[in-house]
Formats: sequence, C-alpha cells, structure tokens
Amino acid sequence: MCRSTRRSADFWSDKALLEVELESVVQLQFGEAIEAVVRDVLAENGVNNAAVRVTDRGALECVIRARVETALLRGKE
Repeated sequence: MCRSTRRSADFWSDKALLEVELESVVQLQFGEAIEAVVRDVLAENGVNNAAVRVTDRGALECVIRARVETALLRGKE
C-alpha cells in the first residue's frame, strides 16, 4: 500500500485521496458508470492518491479504459 502526504495551501492529509472530476456530454446518463470505470482502472494500477480530470465526448467504456491506462503509463515515464 502506498501512502503519501498531500498538501494544498492549508490542508494536510495522510489518507489516500482519489478525486475524479468528470466533464461529459453524457454525464447525466452515464456519469456514474464513467467514473466507476476510471476508478476501476486506477485501482487496478495501484493508484489510490490522485486528482484526475476526465473530459469525455461519449466514448465507449473500452475507449475510456484504454485512455486512462495510457495516461497512467505516460505519467510513469
């Protein structure tokens, strides 16, 4: 388990914090499902402390999954 400290202005936390910000044209219909896919991919890759912004224009689940995985791999480089 990876633990880290996050600091912003006057906020300190030793707890894992995962924030997903979603902007989607289909947010009302599929917002919860999209966020669940993003969180699943993050969990599968051992990410438990991150702020993630997702901009979606109606992509299929497999495309969202692939894009999140790609972003994670690029972030590790």
